[in-house]
Amino acid sequence: MPNETERRFELRCFEFLVKLRDSGVTNMWGASPYLQAEFDIGPIEASDVLDKWIASFKEDDDENDN
Repeated sequence: MPNETERRFELRCFEFLVKLRDSGVTNMWGASPYLQAEFDIGPIEASDVLDKWIASFKEDDDENDN
């Protein structure tokens, strides 16, 4: 489970990803380089954040099914 600092960072990234998606600049599968540039993180961390963000939509769908 992430600590509070990690959770805040993740939330900032998620907010950035929503804005990026809404801008239409890139297909979201290609968003990792944008995360890297915005948050000065490496490709593995950016990919992990993007995977969590994408998975959060699956979790929302699962909750709505119940």
